[in-house]
Amino acid sequence: MNNPLLLPELVELIVEQITVCEWPEYSYDRLQSCALISRTWIVPCQRALFRDISLYDYNRVVRFLPHLRRYPHLQNLIRYMKIWQTPPHSEARNDYLSCLVALFSLMPRLTYLCITFDKSRSWDTHDHQFIEAFRAFLHTSESLTELVVRNLRSDADFQQMFSYLEGTNVKRVVLYTEPYPRAIRFGWILAARQ
Repeated sequence: MNNPLLLPELVELIVEQITVCEWPEYSYDRLQSCALISRTWIVPCQRALFRDISLYDYNRVVRFLPHLRRYPHLQNLIRYMKIWQTPPHSEARNDYLSCLVALFSLMPRLTYLCITFDKSRSWDTHDHQFIEAFRAFLHTSESLTELVVRNLRSDADFQQMFSYLEGTNVKRVVLYTEPYPRAIRFGWILAARQ
């Protein structure tokens, strides 16, 4: 039942205050509870819940993908995503990488992507399927404007990353190495080398 005393604009403001004023763990639980209040609250709460997604382990990636496929309207809500590309050391590795590859095709309005690669491996030794899907995503995404890549290990990794970025809509790029970042911004090039 919709509450006629609470205008949708007020619901939006309340939801925004929950996301701004709380730690992410607490706001997530509160937003889920608020979404159950009435139909008026569902869309603003979903928008806040799915705006910024962090997938930092195998279980979260594998559980998140079917959820996005089952509810395709949620795909358009994702604006910021952080992925830790550290596959499990088992037979689940191929499933994990397949899920990450599939995620790239399900985020049409993504504007910010942060990928943290496995520290023990160089960029060019990562799974070929993942790298090709990542490269294709960079070239087909019309909305992606910011990219952060962590744990590039060598100058060759940087050169390869730059070759992937040519001809994309990405305006701001930050590439991190151990232990210091190298920051590169397209358009007004800024480079900080270790």
